[in-house]
Formats: sequence, structure tokens, C-alpha cells
Amino acid sequence: LLKNDETLQVFSGCADNMSLLQDMRIPLTLEASRIIGVLRSAVATQWCGDDLDPASTVVQDMQLMSLLAADQIHAYPLVIAGQTEGVVILGFEAPVRDEWALLLMPAFASTLSQIMQQSKRLLNLQAQIQDELTEAFQSHLGVLAHEVKNPLNIIGNYLYLLGGKLDEGHPAQKDLTIISSEVERISTILNQARNTEFELSLDQVDINQTIEKQLRLIENSLLDEKGVTTHLHLQEGLAKLQTDRDSVKQILVNLLKNAAEAVEKETGVIEVSSFVTTNGEGQQELAIEVRDNGPGIPEEVRPHLFQQVESTKRGEHSGVGLSVVNSLVTRLGGRITCRTADTGTVFTVLLPYNGQGEG
Repeated sequence: LLKNDETLQVFSGCADNMSLLQDMRIPLTLEASRIIGVLRSAVATQWCGDDLDPASTVVQDMQLMSLLAADQIHAYPLVIAGQTEGVVILGFEAPVRDEWALLLMPAFASTLSQIMQQSKRLLNLQAQIQDELTEAFQSHLGVLAHEVKNPLNIIGNYLYLLGGKLDEGHPAQKDLTIISSEVERISTILNQARNTEFELSLDQVDINQTIEKQLRLIENSLLDEKGVTTHLHLQEGLAKLQTDRDSVKQILVNLLKNAAEAVEKETGVIEVSSFVTTNGEGQQELAIEVRDNGPGIPEEVRPHLFQQVESTKRGEHSGVGLSVVNSLVTRLGGRITCRTADTGTVFTVLLPYNGQGEG
């Protein structure tokens, strides 16, 4: 049993009733408990069923013996880095009289304490290394972001000048506006990447309008040249969503880009849907669904789908893009699901929705 907040809880063990044992909680303030007594005193003890007076014994101690089907309990303090962090409980059907067993039990508890202490040291070292790597990465990313933003600013300026040379009604003005918007979004993404705890910029977002704009962007840049067919199924009358506009755009771009890469030329079909649904807790969610008719995601990739692993094969969904999507959806308080088969893949983003935003 290990400390967990203000209770002592079964961490691991070997028993027929392990699932019931793991539900047990013994408050650290329950001083009448023999188990808490071992934790507080850091002194090993033992007792048998005959030692317990049902009138004065706490329920948790009785339950533990019952679930272990034991009449004899040996309890040893689990000391980690000089602090008593738990209790090792050994239960037996009858009193232990074998001398070797009596010697081995405290040795086992001591060895377990040493193993857990070493594990704690390794975890602390791992956390320290991770912090140092993160700091170095953030420093490098800051320099990189600064260097990238310089040419982005130049591109933005030239786009502005180019737009001024064209008539207001020129067909290219619309394309220039899209390019300028995406250049700005790249700049925002770079700023966010430099700060892993960036604050969301909440706004009233028209989800259907955002879907249409991002799909048009992907159509112009990727889908038209592949001859991919697209379909929109957008629920009408959706209230605007109080969320981060740039994050929603980035989620859509990544999902649409992955779908575009997964489908075949000429025969590829991508469908994007929006609709309101209700989760298992009775709460409304806004669903954004991106469906493709690609070959599906390989079996071996599915368990690690949202981890940051770059895809090396054509026709697969990019690991890097999907890890970004998962991170952004989580930041927005939502979740993402995936259904896949050899006939295609469906990604569904579910975001909190109260239906009270502006229409």
C-alpha cells in the first residue's frame, strides 16, 4: 500500500480479490488502524484474527484480512529516501513458524524499499533530463522562430504591395488574402511553439464558415491537382463556438492535409461534416468529422496514432500532424476519435458546445 493524497491505497500485489483490494482507501488520519500505525511508527508488526476485537478494530483492517483470506498478517514499513511512503502487507492462512520464512519477509520488504527508492531516483533523473532538453529545445526554437519570422515579414510586405498594384476586383486579390492570412497564422504558430503554455485567444467562431474556408484552401493547394472530390455536410443553425480560432484552423488543416495525402488520385473522396451530439454524461458536443476513402491506417500504427512519429510511407496519416491535432484538441477541452478500415478513415473532433453563442 502506498500514500496517495490523504489516504493509503493498494498499489500492487498478488491476490484473488485484487480488483476489490485496489478500491480500498485507508485515511491517513485513521490512527486506530494497525496498518496506519505501521506507517506512522515505521516499525514492523504482525497480528492474527484472534488478536482483533471486532468492536474496536477499524473496518478497513478487517476488510483487508477478509479480502486476503488471511488469518495472519505481517506488516512492514516501506521506506523510500528516508520517508515512510507505504506499508508492505503479507497475509497467510495460518501463523508462520518457519525460521527461513521469518527471515525472508523483512528482507523482501527491505529489498522492495530499495527497488522503489532506485525507481524514484531514476524518475527524478528522467524528469531533470527532460526539463534540460525542453529548455534547450525552447531556446533553439526561439532562435529558429526569430529567423523564420524575418522572411515571413518580408513576404507579408510584398503581398501587401502586390495587392496594391492590382485592381480591387482582380481575381488574384482573393488568393492574396488567403496567402496573407496563412502567413499570419504561421507567425502565430511560431509564437505559440516558443511557449508550450500559451494562452488561448478565445473568440466567437463560426465553425461551418471556418470549415468551408480551410477546405477551400486545401482544395486550391492539394486536392484540385489530384482530382479529389469533396463533400460538405454541415448542420445548419449552429451557434458560434467560444474557442481559439487559430487552433481550430490548425486542427482542420492537419486533418484535411492528412486525408488528402491518404486518398488516391482521381478516385479520392473527402467528406467534412459538422453536427451536434450528446456524450455519455448528457453534455452537448460539437462534432467535426473528416472522412476519407483511403486505404485505412495500418494495424501496427493505430496504437501510436497520436504520438509524434513521422510517417514514412505514402498513403498513411502523418504522425506529426496527428500529434499536433491531439494536443490542440486537448487544449480546447475536447477529444478526438478515429475509426479506420481498409475502406477509409474517419477522424472526429468533439468540442464542448452549449449552443448559446451568437448565431
